[in-house]
Amino acid sequence: MYDEATQIVTVQAGPLAGMKKQGPFSDSDAAFAEAAYEPEIVAALTEHCPPGGVALDIGANVGYHTLLLSVLVGPGGLVHAFEPVPSTAESLEQTLVVSAVSNVIVHRVALGSSKGTTQMRVGRESESGRAHVVEGTVGYRSELSGETRIIDVPVRSVDELLASRVIPEPSLVKIDVEGAELLALTGMRQTLSSVRPVVVAEFWGEHNSAEAGRLLSSRGYTVSVLSEWQGLVDGSEVVVRNVLARPDRVS
Repeated sequence: MYDEATQIVTVQAGPLAGMKKQGPFSDSDAAFAEAAYEPEIVAALTEHCPPGGVALDIGANVGYHTLLLSVLVGPGGLVHAFEPVPSTAESLEQTLVVSAVSNVIVHRVALGSSKGTTQMRVGRESESGRAHVVEGTVGYRSELSGETRIIDVPVRSVDELLASRVIPEPSLVKIDVEGAELLALTGMRQTLSSVRPVVVAEFWGEHNSAEAGRLLSSRGYTVSVLSEWQGLVDGSEVVVRNVLARPDRVS
């Protein structure tokens, strides 16, 4: 499953069998290799990501869901993957190379409410999924083990990228940004109203769930909970929800 010399994990089962992920081994790799990683997200993406469509992977990490999206959209579709942490983005790019994926474009930027820069707290490369924005996140404080550091990263918004034609109109958006999901949604309000992609997202805490739900509802979306689990924020447990937001039909 994992070759320590090359730092490559080979998927053993499921729709990604034979594909590879490159980078330091992390706790998620075993589940990913056995097609058991975030099954509720995989099911939602599989159902709602159309062949030939455009998918945005916001918070792509090392590519766990990027690879699936690339398969789902197929050769006629395109995935735009957003990963702001340089070392993680490098692993993502190498994952695409070793898996011979050609329909994914990687953007080394964070997605938020507007264009600019922000700071992120990062730890060891094996904890890439716990890196998070320092200011503006709500309901999330990752418990990175060991030494951490702060880095500056560029920020764009979906609305701005779409208006400037950096990205085409998406049919599906996946968001997993460790407490900054409300920022990302705020920066795509116009896209939600006019393009109306399906959204699959992770919400940290009651505040994010409530505010994001209100934002999506105001844009004509119905939100359903795919799964819930308990996360730690400053030593206290909070509810983390994976949700599916679908645009309401217009008669």
